[in-house]
Amino acid sequence: MVLRLAGFLRPDVLAQCAVATIGFRRDSVGVLHGADFPWRKIPGFLMAAWLVERWGRKPVCVVTLLGGGVMAFLYGQSAVFGGNVSLLITSGLLMQFFLFGMWAVLYTYTPELYPTSARATGSGFASAIGRVGSLLGPLVTGLVFPMTGQGGVFALGAMCFAIAAGVVWIFGMETRGKTLEELSEPVIVR
Repeated sequence: MVLRLAGFLRPDVLAQCAVATIGFRRDSVGVLHGADFPWRKIPGFLMAAWLVERWGRKPVCVVTLLGGGVMAFLYGQSAVFGGNVSLLITSGLLMQFFLFGMWAVLYTYTPELYPTSARATGSGFASAIGRVGSLLGPLVTGLVFPMTGQGGVFALGAMCFAIAAGVVWIFGMETRGKTLEELSEPVIVR
């Protein structure tokens, strides 16, 4: 659930706003940011697919959340630093790399956290919470932007990713190498 809430600020929409804010024409956004090319998604997915079996779901989830948060913050600061195109493109592509990696981990990790009897319901509930976050994102952005500008909106997004990474680090359990039966066993708290 928390992971889904962390993604309430849609990077693709905010990227177009950020590029327009620093003075580029809207029709140049796709060329500068690579927003129109599906290739930008593939490296993050491949990295996550490989690392979840090497490092485990929990650490990869934390790394992609933190990496996405740092890059979102830097991306938002590109306008603050005078419209630095290199910072915009580099941080934008790296942000997409980490965020698409995060989604790949999320769809691997989330179903494994629920027992078989509740897996569909649990994953559906987590997805529904994410939809609530998607509804709240534009409202929060509309409230934060006039007070803090683009940098503040992206800083808020980075903060949400950092909180989600902390929640996963503290409360998440590692599922790599465990059977679904092992994951479904009741936990005895002493």
